Amino acid sequence: TPNLNDHFDCFSNIVIRLLPHDYMANTTSRDYTARIYSHPQHDNGPRTPTMPVRFDTALTLFDEESQQCGGFHGLRMAEIRVIFKLPPHLGNCLHPLVYVHWFKSLNHFDSSVGMFHVARSTQQHRPNASIIPIHHLIQPCHLVPRFMKGPINPCWVQGHVMTETDTFYLNRYIDFSIFDWYQNHF
Repeated sequence: TPNLNDHFDCFSNIVIRLLPHDYMANTTSRDYTARIYSHPQHDNGPRTPTMPVRFDTALTLFDEESQQCGGFHGLRMAEIRVIFKLPPHLGNCLHPLVYVHWFKSLNHFDSSVGMFHVARSTQQHRPNASIIPIHHLIQPCHLVPRFMKGPINPCWVQGHVMTETDTFYLNRYIDFSIFDWYQNHF
């Protein structure tokens, strides 16, 4: 069992291998990777600006059986909060683990914008969180805040919008893979 003296190796980012696509011809294996970041705000010393908080979001494998149907079936969005490795005395885990905050399932399609509406998942008024293996990270994704009527919240600046609102759209236009999954989902 973990104790107060345990030290966990934490990583500020990780590179994952993406699935190749037919429309991406003549590319090397390096082109099929993506970097996912996860780090709190931290000070870099007196001469360097403070590093802002960054918790990327990713599509993750949630249900392998459902994922065989294609599209977004079996996938779920998660905010990557911590990437870490267990100390050897806590288990024989060769690969890093990821502590995530979940979003609700992708089942609310907003036809007016052509994107899935997503919201944070909670349990007892706290983030629905779990630890997953690193190989369950499928693809980084981009969320667009769901804008309501009226003026835009001035707190919605880079790095803070994820904490200032709970409802988003899964952006289908920023990535070929996600655009393709949207096309194959229905």
